[in-house]
Amino acid sequence: MTEELIQRFFSKQCTAPEAEEVSQFLKDNPAALEKYLDAREWFSSGSQQMPDEFWNSNWAQIKEQRTSVSRIAWLKRAAAAAIIIISAGLAYQAFSVKEKPVVLALNKSRAVNSVRKITVNNSAKMMSIHLPDSSEVVLSPGSLITYNNPFAGDKREVTLDGEARFSVMKNEQKPFTVFAGGLATTALGTEFT
Repeated sequence: MTEELIQRFFSKQCTAPEAEEVSQFLKDNPAALEKYLDAREWFSSGSQQMPDEFWNSNWAQIKEQRTSVSRIAWLKRAAAAAIIIISAGLAYQAFSVKEKPVVLALNKSRAVNSVRKITVNNSAKMMSIHLPDSSEVVLSPGSLITYNNPFAGDKREVTLDGEARFSVMKNEQKPFTVFAGGLATTALGTEFT
């Protein structure tokens, strides 16, 4: 296909058989169609040797071909973008730092299931509470005490919010600690407020 024949086709200076040949070439070669096709120049130039019906039908076919080419190009771009996004996500997931669960090993003979117990004195009277080690706490009104039931390990720990009187059972192997007001008081066995 010569450049001269294609230019004559777009300037409407070729014969009907030549126009059919160029039209078929442009249908088969979308890249060439994009190179040569500028609708404004095409319709605004030259004289008309061929009938309008021929030009209208060929123009409709070429326009349809161009639309399908641009749709295919758009779909290719969208598919490429999707592949890039998916690849980036998979790479991030594969190479990102993952938190590993911490596994704690317990000596089964010493493992004890304890429950965190919270007791609140909402009454206007003093409330007596017996702890798992048989120590006694007398909780003032509006006060709160928190402890494990049973006590965990080698410690007897109690958290106090408010006021209370403690009568602690003596046990030198398991110190008794009260956390209150940012301070910690430890006793082995005594009575205190």
